[in-house]
Amino acid sequence: MIASLEHDCGYFRRASRLAVSLLPWRLPEESRRIKGSLPILTAVALYGSPKEAQASYEAWALLYDAAEAFDSVQDGHVPPPLTPARAVNVGITLMFRATQILGRLPQTWQDLAYLYLYETVEGQAEDVIKQRPTTQEALAIAEKKTGASFGLGCVLGALSAGASSEQIAALDIYGRALGTMVQIHDDLELIEGLGLAQPKPVERFSNVALAYAWERLTPELREAVVDHLAVFAANGEAERAVTAYEILVRSGARLFCAIEVAKRWQRGKQALDAAQLKPSLERDALYGLIDELVNTFKAPS
Repeated sequence: MIASLEHDCGYFRRASRLAVSLLPWRLPEESRRIKGSLPILTAVALYGSPKEAQASYEAWALLYDAAEAFDSVQDGHVPPPLTPARAVNVGITLMFRATQILGRLPQTWQDLAYLYLYETVEGQAEDVIKQRPTTQEALAIAEKKTGASFGLGCVLGALSAGASSEQIAALDIYGRALGTMVQIHDDLELIEGLGLAQPKPVERFSNVALAYAWERLTPELREAVVDHLAVFAANGEAERAVTAYEILVRSGARLFCAIEVAKRWQRGKQALDAAQLKPSLERDALYGLIDELVNTFKAPS
């Protein structure tokens, strides 16, 4: 196939492609796809109809995919044969398509949506600007970058269902908790990826797990981690990555992430309880998303 902008978009259009194909609505089985359909999921759970939430769903799915395109550039893992410049063009294109749909929604919805979008971009910017954030700063970045994004998905669904202000506020809390849990998981996976037989490259220290470990390491161990990761990045020496992994794990980063995820699980569960959702597969799926994230930290039975 000849390369083109539309062809490049295909590398990232996972959630937004699903938004078009799920007609009539049916609940996806895969967890990742369930997360990608948050607006329609929350709308149906709030006694709304899939049709009422379709525009919100399509807009948010495009934004979801655009964020992945920008993340791939920011984190240095653009899928070949794309280049960073081509991935940026994809992200901009998907955002433009999302705004076309947002522009057809009620003005009050648009005004609210752009507040969430600004917060998300602000979090993305801080993720790059703050080279050595504190643990609390890294958590705040996660809550803006991914928390606000997921909060928008849930709120758009609630608005589509004609929910009360109390229900909208509850779904905002749930979405932000879910998004932050997802980000913490992703950050921890990057540390644990260093311990694999074929280690994965690590990201910046705005990563929540890395920020926590950095605060607790002695200056000597910090210097050792930086050296190991630099050599691994330059030469691909797996032993160096594994040694860095062992130092970071001994700092208690996994336990810290488990505690922070559990806090947000409790917050999200209370918010769903307060929203008074309709007994349905969609309601069960919303609870299931946060349950799945907290349960991964439990010891095997």
